[in-house]
Amino acid sequence: MSASSEHAPASTPRVALWRNRDFRLLWVGHTVSMFGSQITPVAMPVIAALTLQATPAQMALLLSLNYAPATLVSLFAGVLVDRMRRRPLMIATDLLSAALLIIIPVMALLGWLQVEVLYAVTFFLGVVGVFYGLADGAFLPTLVLREQLPQANSMLATSGSTARVVGPGLAGILIQWLTAPFAILIDALTFLVSAVSALLIRTAEPIPPTPERPPHVWREIAEGLWVIVANPYLRTFVLSAAALDIFWNALYAVYVLYITHELGLPPVTLGVILSAGSMAALVSAPVAAPIARRFGIGWTLIVSQVVIGGGSLLIALALVARPAALALLVAAEVIQVGANAIFYILRDSVRQAATPDSLRGRVGASTMCIGLGVALLGTLVGGILGEWVGISATISIGAIGGTFSFVWLVFSPVRRLYDLGDVRD
Repeated sequence: MSASSEHAPASTPRVALWRNRDFRLLWVGHTVSMFGSQITPVAMPVIAALTLQATPAQMALLLSLNYAPATLVSLFAGVLVDRMRRRPLMIATDLLSAALLIIIPVMALLGWLQVEVLYAVTFFLGVVGVFYGLADGAFLPTLVLREQLPQANSMLATSGSTARVVGPGLAGILIQWLTAPFAILIDALTFLVSAVSALLIRTAEPIPPTPERPPHVWREIAEGLWVIVANPYLRTFVLSAAALDIFWNALYAVYVLYITHELGLPPVTLGVILSAGSMAALVSAPVAAPIARRFGIGWTLIVSQVVIGGGSLLIALALVARPAALALLVAAEVIQVGANAIFYILRDSVRQAATPDSLRGRVGASTMCIGLGVALLGTLVGGILGEWVGISATISIGAIGGTFSFVWLVFSPVRRLYDLGDVRD
């Protein structure tokens, strides 16, 4: 069956994306919320370290709670997202996020703020964020036509990249001005803006189909996983991502030690490198759709993954070209992050087009869960290799291994994709 039959309602008007009122509302809510969401990741550690005098172990636990929710609840969240309309869920999660954030300044004002409160708020924010992210990804194809998905995803990614470039600096100013607990109030307000934006959307969302059998959470999870196994595009994306992420995360597990110990560069270098990468994503995200129109989605995906994998070779090269080490690391970050933005915009567009509406939440959740599992495995492998063969050898293994991840794309139907009209589920 063609995915187009479940892509967008028949009432979706064929208008330019910028003239699509409901997409504009979604985009505005996203953009405002993304800027606000740069505040809390900066403010939480500041509160823990300076206000609550947290220990190193407490700081590590606080940071780990940013990732735990997706691993624990994503598969179950995908089932719920496919059982109900996505827009009400997005509104509810925005409101819940705002309510959770407001707890921090209220507790600070009352003198009751403890590190355990930060743990709880961070964890439940992560849980709510998983539900929002899956609902949002499943909802977008309801608002725009299939051929507009790359441009729509590109606009949303550009907003995210802009927020990551500008947001941390703005967060620092707000924290300095308002203090960290009360700067978080700004983030809470941006979630309210996002909720109102979603509330104003008028596009009628399809009613979730009535299941032929009584709902069963494990069976529904299995259905989402089976779609990935059975669909040649989705299966290829998972395999190519796994091949890249095993080696990429192994490399990045020792990356900071490589910079500071092996290359002897100061820690501030890491900030320079990451900032350059954020700028590259900001530049590349808007051009993803035009490049795909010119060269075809398939080959754009393949070349992007070649660049992502090959960029790691520059990181390894820094060891034998020490005078140019910083330049090589910055160049690697720029080309990898820039290509990565293009790759994920197009990959997500293909996934949205190839997945029936009734399964988009579960497919997104399965992809998230598999990706996190592989990333965790790669990180553990990198730590073990770093102990056994050394940091430099681990960097070299990660760089060389990741270079060949594009092979999965070349020998798959992805290579023959020119536009989303070629996608079949």
